[in-house]
Amino acid sequence: MRRIRLTRADGLFFLLFAAALALALWKVPYGFGWYDEAFYLTIPHRLTLGDALFLDEWHLSQMSGLLLTPFVALYRSLFQCNDGILLAARHSYVVLHGLVALFVYLRLRRFGAASVFAAVSFFLFTPFDIMAYSYNTMAIDLLTLCCVGLATMRPGNRPALLLSGAAFAGSVLCCPYLAFVYFLYAALVAVRGIFRRRRRAVPAADGVSGDGAFLLSAKAFFFLTLGIALPAALFLLFVFSRASLSELLRVFPALFTDPEHADLSLLSKLSQYLRHCQPYYRYGFAAYGLLLLALLLDKNRMRRRGLYLAGSCAVAAHCWLWCCGDLINTHYNAINMPLAFVGLSAYLLCRKKPKQLFFALFLPGLAYTFAVCMSSNVGFYAVSMAYAVPNLASFLFLGRLLGELNAERAASSQDPAPRRLLRSLGLLAGCAAVAVLLALQVIVKARHCFFEESPERLTCRISVGPARGLYTSPANGQGYDRLYADLQDYRDRPRDNILLLTEKTWCYLALEDFPYGTYSAWLSGINRGVVDTERLLLYYRLNPDKIPRYIYVPKGSSFDRDTLQMAAERYGYRFEESAVSCRLTRE
Repeated sequence: MRRIRLTRADGLFFLLFAAALALALWKVPYGFGWYDEAFYLTIPHRLTLGDALFLDEWHLSQMSGLLLTPFVALYRSLFQCNDGILLAARHSYVVLHGLVALFVYLRLRRFGAASVFAAVSFFLFTPFDIMAYSYNTMAIDLLTLCCVGLATMRPGNRPALLLSGAAFAGSVLCCPYLAFVYFLYAALVAVRGIFRRRRRAVPAADGVSGDGAFLLSAKAFFFLTLGIALPAALFLLFVFSRASLSELLRVFPALFTDPEHADLSLLSKLSQYLRHCQPYYRYGFAAYGLLLLALLLDKNRMRRRGLYLAGSCAVAAHCWLWCCGDLINTHYNAINMPLAFVGLSAYLLCRKKPKQLFFALFLPGLAYTFAVCMSSNVGFYAVSMAYAVPNLASFLFLGRLLGELNAERAASSQDPAPRRLLRSLGLLAGCAAVAVLLALQVIVKARHCFFEESPERLTCRISVGPARGLYTSPANGQGYDRLYADLQDYRDRPRDNILLLTEKTWCYLALEDFPYGTYSAWLSGINRGVVDTERLLLYYRLNPDKIPRYIYVPKGSSFDRDTLQMAAERYGYRFEESAVSCRLTRE
């Protein structure tokens, strides 16, 4: 067995990683967002109750729920309830995300200090700062496992290809648009098989395959596809174990009627992306486009590498300047994106380009940002989250370039002063970019809570229900306790379908074993007192066994009491009212 020698970089990594882990564990209980975080668990929750994917759940993100079903099933079997499940899910996320970060470092450690900062930055970042597993966090982790595995793989490593394929399959469950990356890969393999003879990649000096050409071989494609096919088969087996093909075909068109995720063209999606983009970032895109054009056209760019690197870092700093002015908010994802400017420039300016990292990690990471753009309804804020994947390569490209610049500075002390100055400027700018990004990520982790105030103001600890153990503001805590206590009235009623006309998706978790009488716990427009009645009625026509016996509407929502009472009379429900809610019951 080959002995592993610990280096200074290893010591630095474990020191920084331990500090980042301590920060994350301290932060875990703070904040209660009411909506998104609980929604992620409602899908696996209803699957544990016997519901079927696609047939019973119509939300477009539902496939990722299958990956969380083992966690929810295990938690419910251990504790016989959902109390504290949100906090447990957060701890689970921190542990598993930490293991992915550890995997990243161990696979990339040959790149020295750059791999340290790449792995620690990856661990610090959580999309929207919702520290729980969701279709966002799972997609990032699974795609990272796949791409880092491929980017550091040696030719002929079949088990690694199988595992990378399985991880990619999981990422597609979280972001279905990622499937286009596989078809693009298949096309590249076919083209290479037709127009190029098979050749072995020349190993690079650092031990990583030089250009990763072996990944385009038919054998690599076969084993990667096999790795994808195995979990895909399990997924289909689960789907058809609960619903027949005819039933799925009957409801399939309704799955794409989600008003929050309208079927827009590519041009419309890109337009939406730019509309949501902050002005500082629009200017940054334009500035970097001009800089990149100048870099590509400059035949002597290698002599001015320090200048181009400093210019790229300046564009990134321009974007980060906006972040510093508006950092503690729900859309802090934007701090990720600017490093991609620096990373792309660094790769182009490296004399010794790590091509396998570029083609197996950086480009698929950029493809993921495109997939998120096509699938998300919040444009820029979601897309910028996806840069967590290509940024891993950006750190390494920057580290490689800084190493080359530093070596040139030591070997060419007699160069003209302007050239030495540009070299030093590039070194300083590159180091500053890494320091700024890490500092922003630490500040956000310590200060920002999704849809909540900063941690020192979250003094109320929730003691009951699915949010047990979480700290929130006193006002939110009081509202939660009142609503949770009111829901307990259903504990003495027969278990039957229930529809909750509220954006507070955690209420379904609080009801434990009550079947979901709705196409999703997330009802579009519900926080504005608007419910898509036509879609609900279509759901009940196609799934008559899901017609709710109970309908629960908390007070304080935008639903009019008289309207609810009229609806109860129209559809044969008994109307009840308490100080906290309006309830409709069908006898």
